[in-house]
Amino acid sequence: MPEFGLCVTTTNRKSIADKLARILVHSKLSACVNIVENIKSVYSWREKVVRDREYLVIIKTRKNRIRKVQGVILENHNYRLPEFIWFKIGGASTEFLKWLGENTR
Repeated sequence: MPEFGLCVTTTNRKSIADKLARILVHSKLSACVNIVENIKSVYSWREKVVRDREYLVIIKTRKNRIRKVQGVILENHNYRLPEFIWFKIGGASTEFLKWLGENTR
């Protein structure tokens, strides 16, 4: 069975979160994308502390597709420097991992 990962990004625009999800699932780079609305982010940007409402985008994919997922995010994101963090999925139900494998390529 292949290895899988979770990728995370944020955006302040719902349309961008929806677009990323649509592209990634349609292209089978991701089997599932979760969009969590109305998160509060506090971060440093250009010597200022910024507070923003954002959408958290959680992407489930094969580990060997993570760089392609990153490329889609960089090409379609509205931020100049979008967050891109990924984690290896260390454990999950066998049934879920099977489904994830069947719905990604």
